Amino acid sequence: MSCYIIYYRFREESSSEDYRCLEENIKLFDSYAQILPTSWAVITEKTADEIKNELVNCVDPVDSIFVIESGIESKWKNIMQTRKYLQENLQ
Repeated sequence: MSCYIIYYRFREESSSEDYRCLEENIKLFDSYAQILPTSWAVITEKTADEIKNELVNCVDPVDSIFVIESGIESKWKNIMQTRKYLQENLQ
């Protein structure tokens, strides 16, 4: 399994339903953690394209979703998730 980082941005005024849809779908992955208000780490056997395709129905056509497989090195400051989760899953 791989760790992916999901980042999203709503360009227009979005409803709480849009946020709820994204959050509910992200929480369906094997493991997940919110890193910042609009970014999550997920552990899955799916590809970045499959992840994006599952989430794209939760956003409007002008909104953005960015999915990237976690790399070899990562550093952070003032994040929402515990340091332990990120150390175990991002590197």
